[in-house]
Amino acid sequence: MQATENRVRAALHDDAYRYAYRRSLSTRLASEVALEAVEALDAGSPATRDPSGGVALAGIPGRLPVLATAHAALERYLPPELPPRVQGVPDLQYALASLSPGERELLLLCHWDHLSAGDAASASQQEAGLLPVVEAACARLLSPEPASVEFFAAILSAADPTASPRTGGRHPCRPPPGTCRTGAC
Repeated sequence: MQATENRVRAALHDDAYRYAYRRSLSTRLASEVALEAVEALDAGSPATRDPSGGVALAGIPGRLPVLATAHAALERYLPPELPPRVQGVPDLQYALASLSPGERELLLLCHWDHLSAGDAASASQQEAGLLPVVEAACARLLSPEPASVEFFAAILSAADPTASPRTGGRHPCRPPPGTCRTGAC
């Protein structure tokens, strides 16, 4: 039982670390935020209680609450209006900066943190139906020609700071780009 709990805790720590690193590009800040998020979950803080009543979200019990706690911790250091820095793709940086903080969080929770559209909407306090609208708006900003959402999703996934270059810009455990639109991410 203890080994299972340690694996779950380690997975939650890793999720919180990646969440914070993707948005800050700071290993030090990501480490502090991840530790704070997991400790809050361990302490049973009300902010970390699973709103589903304990049902596993995105495959790991407590994942949504730990990401919410990481988000709150990160906001103490970085204003929510500040988009994550995206290296090498200035048009993507512009597209992300054009979104409201809630829209950007919805998009990144789905594409970078691999939450379903419903879980991402719940965590960002947005409507799940807003995701395709946000994706289409960003796709239009990235291409002068009519651009597909799949095109945008591929660019966004490739820009993920935690993506592995050995897997073509995708993290090895990440679903194929564009699957978040169906709620299967």
